[in-house]
Amino acid sequence: MSRIVFDIGGSHMRVARADTALGDVQKIGTPAEPESALSALSLQIERASSGEPIEAIGGAVAGVIRKGTVLSSPNLPEWKSFALAEALRSRFATRVEVGNDAELEGLGEALFGAGKGFPIVAYMTIGTGVGGARIVGGAVDSRSVGFEPGHQIIDVTHGATLESLVGGASLKRKHGTAPKILPRSVWDELTPILAAGIWNAIVHWSPDVVVLAGSLLNDDNGFRLADVAEAVEKYRSVIPAVPPIRAGVLGDKAGLSGALALINKS
Repeated sequence: MSRIVFDIGGSHMRVARADTALGDVQKIGTPAEPESALSALSLQIERASSGEPIEAIGGAVAGVIRKGTVLSSPNLPEWKSFALAEALRSRFATRVEVGNDAELEGLGEALFGAGKGFPIVAYMTIGTGVGGARIVGGAVDSRSVGFEPGHQIIDVTHGATLESLVGGASLKRKHGTAPKILPRSVWDELTPILAAGIWNAIVHWSPDVVVLAGSLLNDDNGFRLADVAEAVEKYRSVIPAVPPIRAGVLGDKAGLSGALALINKS
């Protein structure tokens, strides 16, 4: 019997066998049309299983997920109301669990990565957008669903959200170029804004550790972890100490690791 996990983003999908730990990861492009994506995903699942019976399938998808259905996805607009879990159950006649990508990335980091050993983990990813999740006792905190860290209002005068101010898609629209080639001065200017969003998450979520990840968190052409941590400390007022702020360590495997944890717990 085999267990298979997948992670579907707006550009690529990843699939791996994960009986006890992650095996080799297959990476292909994500078709915009859901039925085409289902066919491509099914083929990769069959390859990953090596023809063996499949005990369970778990997956992460970039979008709003409820009971295995993709209600909406900003980067996959044609996937609206697509019942992905049900479709995979019909194809493979096995148990299928599907969750939001940021939530499962956070779960992966909490159980296997930078948040391992901490009771409450606040996970935030800064890339094309800004996502995140609160992990409590090794599980996604269902009570925090609806608190999307990227959607919090930072600029009350203009109603600007954290994502609209520091997310990669917004930065590309504002500056007319890829974020990775923006000058250091831009990141220095934006660091206190990102830090304010992280501080708000700390106040709301009371974590024992904050784990940050995403393509815009890097010392070369993005937010520097040390600078962000220093800026967060400047906002500290109502709590005696800021929890440790760490960089995620699982990279592209965070969502797959979280998907494995999801099916292991189900």
